[in-house]
Amino acid sequence: MRNIRRAAAVAAAIVLAAGAAWAAGTEEATATGEGRLDAVGFNAGGYPIVDQQVTVRALIQRPGHIPTPFDEQTLLVEMQERANVDIIFEEVPQAQVREKTNLLFASREYPDVIFVAGVQDRLLWDAAQAGDVYALNDLVEEYAPNWQRGFEERPVIRNAITMPDGNYYSLPYYREILNDFGIRDIQAINVDWLNTLGLEMPQTTEELYETLQAFRAGIDDGTLPQDGIPWYFRFHQWVGGEFEIYNAFGLWMKGQGSGAQRYLSVNDGVVEFGAADSKLKTAVNYMHRLFAEDLIPEEVFTDAWDAYLAKSRSVPPITGMWGSYFIVSPVEEWYDPLPPVAGPDGTRRFRSQPVRLQKNAFTIFSTFDLPEVMVRFIDAWADDDFSVQASYGGPMIQQNADGSRTVMGRGTEWYNHGPHNHFPSYISKRASDDVRWTGEQGARDQYVNDVFAPYLWPQDRHYAYITFTDAEQEELSILETEIGDYVETTIASWIVEGTADAEWDDYLKDLDRLGLPQAMEIYQAAYDRFSGN
Repeated sequence: MRNIRRAAAVAAAIVLAAGAAWAAGTEEATATGEGRLDAVGFNAGGYPIVDQQVTVRALIQRPGHIPTPFDEQTLLVEMQERANVDIIFEEVPQAQVREKTNLLFASREYPDVIFVAGVQDRLLWDAAQAGDVYALNDLVEEYAPNWQRGFEERPVIRNAITMPDGNYYSLPYYREILNDFGIRDIQAINVDWLNTLGLEMPQTTEELYETLQAFRAGIDDGTLPQDGIPWYFRFHQWVGGEFEIYNAFGLWMKGQGSGAQRYLSVNDGVVEFGAADSKLKTAVNYMHRLFAEDLIPEEVFTDAWDAYLAKSRSVPPITGMWGSYFIVSPVEEWYDPLPPVAGPDGTRRFRSQPVRLQKNAFTIFSTFDLPEVMVRFIDAWADDDFSVQASYGGPMIQQNADGSRTVMGRGTEWYNHGPHNHFPSYISKRASDDVRWTGEQGARDQYVNDVFAPYLWPQDRHYAYITFTDAEQEELSILETEIGDYVETTIASWIVEGTADAEWDDYLKDLDRLGLPQAMEIYQAAYDRFSGN
């Protein structure tokens, strides 16, 4: 049915284009100035956006967890019909999207628009300098009042997307919901194993060590599953990694991003590098003790994502502790969240995420003659009501008598109706505060607010959303990769070998040799520029 509608739309577009050219009197009139808007009956407010249907070619990433094609999602279909805009999506699998976007920008054979597709800042900036994409500043100011309000309410959004020339060429996905940005991973601990062994929930790093020791003893003597793993994670991964434990030792390392940026934080306006903090030695020595006693397996350094999913979600469970965004439904009856444990000096901190701001979620290429149409189209995604619907399943949202809304179902079901975080959106705190949650997200909401909230990194400690200049990017492209790789491999070696104390001084010298001081100067200058200092 959708294909039939598309074929009709394309045929109609051909006919209408010819008719518009005749009505305007010249071909030039339909391609430039106000003539091109008049040709499609553009309306600056209300719906439809255009009287004559406009067809738009769009590229978008479609990961495997999205069950419904974008051109069949309820709210997207309804909004296109309401606007009189037909979007023809080219969906790219997540595993192929980086290659696809690199080739697209290299060839300069663009679609009309691109949504979330892994576009990096450098690609977008190069395209902007070549004149291949529209600057959106004036277009948003004139045709997107909801986005304009969002920029005024949260200036950090405009700061984050603004390029070195003062223009912005994309819109982001932004949502301000504590149960989302509050933490990255819940550390899930097997309470069934705790009860079987008569153990209490650990409160400190030392108690956690003793708990993992008890898990190992129970595995070895057959009390617990003999293929069990006391603590399972994926070394140094943003999702499923071990970064949470470093917080207990007073370290501020977010783990997000790539290279050296994973170890950055901001302290009263000063950019710091957590992996050069001497507290790292104490944390890594603790991890070595766990490794040496087989409380964490060698596979944490080598297992791929599929293996991690299989082991952490095994039924019956074979893991004593693991990390994930959700305590997922196949195993939720066996696990509870592990509250942040206190370190040797009593520190009890937990890694938060920066408020969710995914850059480069929407860009219009200059070969498309009607950017005003798509800016008007995308403005709905910054409306308080529609932004929540489009992210959380629209028809699955229950309207409550007190004015709040309850989101029903699970994430994969939301994608039957809306694009969630694959379209640009501004979900304000005002809109988020009226949302109630059920299912896995409801459980996470309770965990974040009741268990983790008092211990979270403050948002101003995050080094996030920074856009670098060409010169900064060129220098960092080498520095931060080499520094990040060296830190990661060194920490892995220390966990296995236990040589952190003996090698610390040489490690710091190597960081200097690799250019950490120069990189920190760049990070500080970029942060100062971003924050207006």
